[in-house]
Amino acid sequence: MEVGSWAEWVSGSGTLLAVGTSLYLANRNAKKKLLVSHEIKEMGTFETNSEYNIETLVVTVANMEITPVQIRDIYFFSKTISIKLPIKVRVGFATGNNLPCFVDPFSEVTFLVVYNDFQSKLKEKNVSGTTAGCILAVDESNKKYKSKVKLNISVNDM
Repeated sequence: MEVGSWAEWVSGSGTLLAVGTSLYLANRNAKKKLLVSHEIKEMGTFETNSEYNIETLVVTVANMEITPVQIRDIYFFSKTISIKLPIKVRVGFATGNNLPCFVDPFSEVTFLVVYNDFQSKLKEKNVSGTTAGCILAVDESNKKYKSKVKLNISVNDM
């Protein structure tokens, strides 16, 4: 055997390995990690009087990866009453975002929902009493991310 042939085989196999690795890295899907949280706040209107405040469901979606993610929909999901209710995001407030919305890497966006409108939608679906569920955010590839904390909604106190 010639020495040159071994060098050619080693360099050829190294080249194939490098091409295979680069193709794998180029074609793999980037991981997405979104954190979904929510809280109910009293948001002020243009009036300074606190009796004009509106009870608002504030949904925050944080992107924890280096790729931007597009949020397509937000839902309220409850296994106990078998409901998946789309949440209509309100943009009447200056800090709220529209759907669909891009979440930049290592940043967060906030969605605002008028809480009474949300309760009304549940009442239209014949839901009564206190209902526990979670908030789902759906991205452009139809992957669902849910909030870790349950959302308890009382429909009767409207």
